[in-house]
Amino acid sequence: GGVAGLGGRRYGPKRRAALAAQGKSDWEIGRLLGISESTVHKHIEDAKRRFGVSTRIQLVVRSLFDAKLSFSDVID
Repeated sequence: GGVAGLGGRRYGPKRRAALAAQGKSDWEIGRLLGISESTVHKHIEDAKRRFGVSTRIQLVVRSLFDAKLSFSDVID
């Protein structure tokens, strides 16, 4: 499900993953989306567990490989 961010806009897992793929820290993602750093960390850890990977880099690669993210989602 989505997370309410700045201005009440909802950001789903794809947007959070795209920001992580851009190399943003949990703190930066939290600031951009208006959620706490710990909430971001929990979402990233949950995604890593779902994809069966142990690092953020592996999560990004797996997400691209499985077409959950596209390169246009990642490139600023």
